[in-house]
Amino acid sequence: KDRIYVGSIVGIVCFVSAVCAMMGAVEQNVITIKGRTFLWCRLLEYTLNTPMLTAIMAESWGCTHDMTLRLASISAAYCLCGWGAVLTQRWWLKIYLVVFGCLLCLFVTMRLIQVSWNPHIVSRVAKLNLYMTCISYPLVIATWGLTDIWHVIPQSHEFYIETLLMVVIKTFSLLYVLGDAEYYRLSNQMWDFPQQAFYVARSIMFNRH
Repeated sequence: KDRIYVGSIVGIVCFVSAVCAMMGAVEQNVITIKGRTFLWCRLLEYTLNTPMLTAIMAESWGCTHDMTLRLASISAAYCLCGWGAVLTQRWWLKIYLVVFGCLLCLFVTMRLIQVSWNPHIVSRVAKLNLYMTCISYPLVIATWGLTDIWHVIPQSHEFYIETLLMVVIKTFSLLYVLGDAEYYRLSNQMWDFPQQAFYVARSIMFNRH
């Protein structure tokens, strides 16, 4: 009875996303450091929500608290590597943080895939989230790297690419939730429908930067 239920974590994820969306709505989602401009709300949202999304998948499959905490901690570590790669101006440190962060991300993803092959609890919803993770994380990392780390493409492109990505992925997720009865059986998964609907609406309405 002392388990951290999935719905509780989903509620925190929605709160973090709502705060970041509010910053965008009032046009305070951009910060300038030493002449360089960043979409800091997106960086903050990824850093805070990625470990919790990892924990949601681990909990849905019935992983132990120790494994859930370990995977969430490593997820937080590669998000911090991304922050460091964005903020540092030393090219060798950028390369180190990018490579190390990608290796950590790959480790967490592979571990989740292994868990999905023989889970303690069979969860089609968690497996769908894993599929979305495998698709979205490489695209987000590539977009983040080309924009904020290596400055190859402008931030307007980053904004629209990530918004389009979120709308498409979350719309598919929303349709899945509406068509599959499993989320009714997961503990506190009444959060799942409003979460997906919120993400779709938020992605469409996220203000220009």
